[in-house]
Amino acid sequence: IEIRNDKPVPLYFSAGDEFGIGRIDIVTELGDADPVRRRLANAAGERSFIGEAAVDPVEVGLKPGDIVVAWVEVVDNNTVAEEP
Repeated sequence: IEIRNDKPVPLYFSAGDEFGIGRIDIVTELGDADPVRRRLANAAGERSFIGEAAVDPVEVGLKPGDIVVAWVEVVDNNTVAEEP
């Protein structure tokens, strides 16, 4: 989408997990730069969560013609399962 540089872009999300949610981050990736994570919430074991966040073009450092990818990343509280 094309956006104006002076208005944050809202993101609405929901998440759920049977073990409970640990943390929720918004991740932005501008061009070839490393992704930047910003903590949205510590869900403290809640099994479901509905929230909203915003990507601020100024905060991300967007310039005309730039492309940014943004997503919400949710990590569960499962401390039993082994890493792949």
